[in-house]
Amino acid sequence: SGPNLKVWTPTRLNLMAVTLGVGTRNEKFLERKISPLLPIRADTIMKSLNTLLSELNNLHIKLWVEEGKLHCQSPKGSLTTDLRRQLTERKAEIIQLLQRQESIPRRSRDTSLPLSFAQQRFWFLNQLEATSAAYHLTNVWRLNGPFNRAALEASLTDIVQRHESLRTTILQSSDGIPCQVVQPAFNPLNDFIDLQTYSAAEQNIKLEQLADQALARPFNLETGPLLRVSLIQLSPEDHLLMITLHHIITDGWSLRIFIRELSIIYQAWLQGKPSPLPALSIQYGDYAAWQRQWLQGEVLQQQVDYWHQQLAGVPALLELPTDKPRPAQQSYHGAHYSQRLSPTLTAAITTLSHQHGVT
Repeated sequence: SGPNLKVWTPTRLNLMAVTLGVGTRNEKFLERKISPLLPIRADTIMKSLNTLLSELNNLHIKLWVEEGKLHCQSPKGSLTTDLRRQLTERKAEIIQLLQRQESIPRRSRDTSLPLSFAQQRFWFLNQLEATSAAYHLTNVWRLNGPFNRAALEASLTDIVQRHESLRTTILQSSDGIPCQVVQPAFNPLNDFIDLQTYSAAEQNIKLEQLADQALARPFNLETGPLLRVSLIQLSPEDHLLMITLHHIITDGWSLRIFIRELSIIYQAWLQGKPSPLPALSIQYGDYAAWQRQWLQGEVLQQQVDYWHQQLAGVPALLELPTDKPRPAQQSYHGAHYSQRLSPTLTAAITTLSHQHGVT
């Protein structure tokens, strides 16, 4: 059997606590609608509709289309009066969105693939400040127990082969338009760091330094790769897997899929079996090409008109009081504060949110 994969607690980064071989929940929307990493939810065009669908997904309310009709399945009590009203009012839009997602064609790889709108935003920001680490995602997982490095490296290579987005770079065409270029598969494990001779306290200090360095190290969108993996050994049966990606090829939701599939493929390698994961019918590049083709003409005008109406009369500048003056240059240095709420208060907040149609 493989090692247990758990969260590394000392780090300040956004980490995920999972166990090797155990999947995470709420993945069916991504897997049913668009299996590759970087799911369509991150790019849904009308934000209010995306917010509604995200809320329904968080409440485990499932929507699907059969013979042109919208069907809904929900846990008892989760479908409030307000949610029912929104589903009724936006039924046509939801049906159109789900039907289009289900019919995304596969695009020929003989021609360049366009960027999705989300990718184009990240590309534009990278042109402004290429050295910024604001859109780098670093996650660290702890592997406890017997460990097979060869099987891990083979599993990582399989994941990169499986998902084109993980081996994608961004190049500009002769007319200056950025496009996706899918590179050959590679082994993303490029660093092995042995900390077995360090004390526990020294390891924690060193790990914080390594995490900061991994997050700050710039990516070159043109040359890639945009995925880096480091393996850190703390003891013979205690390792850390540090994964850093640029946001242009992934998001937080997709990282759940990454680690779940890595667990499945790793277990298969240990047993000498092929990966049990079914082949992907489409990749993220197919979705990006579909999105570009879909969002034009009348569809685009509907979206523009909607937001012109929603934003009519809003102030040109949002003046929020702050306790300190804004710095001349944004540092992106942030922090978080955690506070535990009682079950009673949590239930009351949830009820209030449902009443006002917010998450």
